[in-house]
Amino acid sequence: MKRKLIELGGGCLVVSIPSKFVKRNKLKKGGEVEVEDNGNYLTVASEKSQESQKLILDTTEFKNFNRRILNFVYKSGYDEVKIVFDDQEILRQVESILPYLIGFEIVDQQPNYIILKNIASGIDEEFDRLLRRIFLSLKSFAGNIAASLEENDINSLNEIKLMEQNNNRMTDFLLRILKKKGFTEEDRILFIYSIIRDLEKIGDFYRNICYTLIREDPEKINKELVSILKLVNAYYEMYYDIFYSKKPDLSGLFDSYDEIKQKSLEIFDRLDESSRKVIPYVMHIAYTINHLVGPYYELNF
Repeated sequence: MKRKLIELGGGCLVVSIPSKFVKRNKLKKGGEVEVEDNGNYLTVASEKSQESQKLILDTTEFKNFNRRILNFVYKSGYDEVKIVFDDQEILRQVESILPYLIGFEIVDQQPNYIILKNIASGIDEEFDRLLRRIFLSLKSFAGNIAASLEENDINSLNEIKLMEQNNNRMTDFLLRILKKKGFTEEDRILFIYSIIRDLEKIGDFYRNICYTLIREDPEKINKELVSILKLVNAYYEMYYDIFYSKKPDLSGLFDSYDEIKQKSLEIFDRLDESSRKVIPYVMHIAYTINHLVGPYYELNF
């Protein structure tokens, strides 16, 4: 957003702070904020946002500890987590999920506990850039799958499917930022949260297409399956273009969704068994993209 500069005595320039930021962080006259000079831009942060959130996670209190619990803690916005354990298997689980938690590293390790800490200050200021990166990464993921199927190259899917892990890392990181720092328009945070969550789901469905075809290992990929997949990929790209367009036209999205549903029904009986197992994931992708229209509309209108 743009703000006008006001000149005070002695050539000092001041700028007003948006009222939503003031209310959200409970700022008052005479209070203080942190101002950081970053070259051609300034970072203004409330004292509240500077506080480090800490948590002690005692796994001995869990009947069965699952590493996904740490993923939930990460997305909740904690900066430092002390994990207490009495079983080395817990340590192995933590180490296995750590590469997916952007910014988290082990800073202290003892026989019965470890401390994880967020050491990546600064990158959480790049929300918009990372969101676009997720969109583009999914676009590449989808395109690579379609290209491999078109060339009847099932083996390459073993490598392509790993792109989903990066999608998980980035979407989890953005959900963490939303929890920790909020959104520029606080009353619309639910809608951007829904969009990021569904982008993560779309990555899962593309991964499942890879897993299914790797497991089934058909001798030849059905051309009609490739055709419907490319249609869904184009549908995703249409949503991406609309998301970043200043003059979006949503009518094309609805028409494309109807076309995909009709096409899937038409070809299903003509597909071989392995291709039929892929169709549910193709339709899940289309349905999720269609579901993204609502949050997009609420976010922008």
